[in-house]
Amino acid sequence: MDKKTEVRQGEVILLILVVVNLIEFWLAVRIGSFIVQFFAMGLLAVIDVALILDYYMHLPRVFSDEGGH
Repeated sequence: MDKKTEVRQGEVILLILVVVNLIEFWLAVRIGSFIVQFFAMGLLAVIDVALILDYYMHLPRVFSDEGGH
């Protein structure tokens, strides 16, 4: 993958993370039910963690045949 594509992918991932965090904030402010907040924000946190581990921490490469990053 060339540098321009990698930078573009990083920008898209960053935008997705910003949107997910805005949704988390909206849920924290607007939703009154603790149970709904807990499960919805838990799901969004899992999405955040998955994106960060996959893209920024390169976790899949650590366990591939290539070795670490």
